[in-house]
Amino acid sequence: NPKAKLKFLIGASLALGIGLGVRLAYFPHLVLWAWVISLCRKQQERQADKNKRLAYPFLVLTATVFVWLAAQVSITGLSAFAGEGINFLRGHFQNWGGTLLTQPNLIHRFKELFIQDILIHGLGAGNGFLRLLLTFFIALSILFYRLKERLDFRAKFLLYWLAPYLGWVILAQNLNNPRHILLV
Repeated sequence: NPKAKLKFLIGASLALGIGLGVRLAYFPHLVLWAWVISLCRKQQERQADKNKRLAYPFLVLTATVFVWLAAQVSITGLSAFAGEGINFLRGHFQNWGGTLLTQPNLIHRFKELFIQDILIHGLGAGNGFLRLLLTFFIALSILFYRLKERLDFRAKFLLYWLAPYLGWVILAQNLNNPRHILLV
């Protein structure tokens, strides 16, 4: 249904725009967003649909980002806002951010992400055999469900956003803080 798909894309655009205002680290999702828009555009071209409604998700994303960005800049001023942003990025990537540059052991980062953050904090494993067993069955259930179910457009959407965000988490997030992998 084209109208339902358009509503889904507009909602996703609004959520992404707000998410970028709350946490700029969500920017890897722009890759998925652009991919989905291009898929819809190709489908629209195949159906010879000349309606320009696919511009709406772009307009919603742009307007949402503009609203929070304009509010920030009006409070701080443009040069102060840009200066704080640059200082934060320098600190995050070069000094204290827990990124691959400040903690370069990639094997340790994978262990921390998948064992500590996802299994222990995310799925509730931890000390104790029963908690570990419960986590194992939860993970196994998720895996079997994903293997058995047919992937529709929405399921593919959810799976495809994981790759760029997971790459971002491994390279540029502080894995000592589980909230940084919240969307994984």
